[in-house]
Amino acid sequence: MRILYVTEKVPFIPGSNDQARAYRQIEGLIEEGIHVDCIFFHDDFIYFLPGKDILSKSFNKKTIKAFKRSKRQLYTILDIVKGYPVTVSKYAAPELNTVIRTILKTEPYDTIHLQSKLAHNLKETEGLPKLLIDFVEADSWSLHEQIDQTDNKIAKYILMEEHRRLKRHDRDVRLKFDKGIVQSRRDREEISATGDQVKVVPHIQLVPKTLRRASRKKAIVFSGKMNAAHNIAAAKRLVNNIYLPLKQEIADLECWIVGGQPGAEVEELAKIDGVTVTGYVKDNISYIRNGSVYVAPLEFGTGIHQQIIEAAIQARPVVLSDTANSGIGFTDSKEAKVCGTDEEFIDSIRQLLEDSSTGTRLSRNAKKYVKRKFNKELAIRLLMSTYHSLLSNQQAADSLEAEAAVAEEETEEDSRLEDQHEGEVDVFIKKERHQLTS
Repeated sequence: MRILYVTEKVPFIPGSNDQARAYRQIEGLIEEGIHVDCIFFHDDFIYFLPGKDILSKSFNKKTIKAFKRSKRQLYTILDIVKGYPVTVSKYAAPELNTVIRTILKTEPYDTIHLQSKLAHNLKETEGLPKLLIDFVEADSWSLHEQIDQTDNKIAKYILMEEHRRLKRHDRDVRLKFDKGIVQSRRDREEISATGDQVKVVPHIQLVPKTLRRASRKKAIVFSGKMNAAHNIAAAKRLVNNIYLPLKQEIADLECWIVGGQPGAEVEELAKIDGVTVTGYVKDNISYIRNGSVYVAPLEFGTGIHQQIIEAAIQARPVVLSDTANSGIGFTDSKEAKVCGTDEEFIDSIRQLLEDSSTGTRLSRNAKKYVKRKFNKELAIRLLMSTYHSLLSNQQAADSLEAEAAVAEEETEEDSRLEDQHEGEVDVFIKKERHQLTS
């Protein structure tokens, strides 16, 4: 099987939600022996590159092909005028159809895997291979929350209009193309799709067997791209409404805001005692790993927040909002502390700072949950099954679905055995401690 994978941005890790998803899917498909090439957008160009070079981050002139996006700003404005959402219009590129057809003259493909914000560029699909649309995440869901949080009437109207356009765009794409995938059931419900139309293919998250040594400090950590509206609002809430009240009780407590391109409102927070705004860092994992508690008080925003997943992988206890948890699905007080009000955040963080055993239990469960839910074998089997279903290879599709089910059962069993082993270790440690103190 040969796949042409077409993405909004270069597949990359660490990267945004759509970038990380594309990178891990391309990696998993190539490991299964499937040939994958990639088209991606970057600034004023559309690039074509073999999938193996994407994985090795080898962007050299010998293998990469570049196609100019002409009149980029004009086409963006025209798409907005036509009624497309702003988040879709910025990927306006009538050249995409020509680029794909040019590549098809020398490179045959069975399927084109296309991220949904690019779909409106393909006005004519006759003569193209079967297309699979990856909705990734439902941006319209995020706007529900943002609209509720906005008091300014003009800003609220703009957000409501963008929401209306996103809903219409997702509907039109869903009706035009036969098959799609999305990252979660919640996102599928938001785009009003059925399981036959759009299959849930979860993200892939690799969990290392060992973690780097931590130099633990009494600090609460939040990370992300700090020029994004949802992260700016969350950082301000964390510092002003959560950290400062805790700081009055815990004098040596610190707050680390980690991430590139911090806006002026975020940079202003660094003037507060104990608050560090890092700006861009090459390795944000060290901050996550060395902090005491990872906190994500997001009030709006969409998708599976990679930074939260990374905190779980790094065995840091997580305190997060319902909004931040919506794409992940942690169970409150089992894998994380899920909070609504500022007071709930303060109480949960205080408890974790005072009781390390609770933090250990939560982080241990969260790491196992991530390993189970974002399992690579499961996701790739589901993706390959969707490709075969699209190509009317139903027998192969059914076989891969069965393999995915087996992978899920095996992961559940591994998790159960791990729980059993950890329980036995805990009992042994308690006995040893009892003997030492008696």
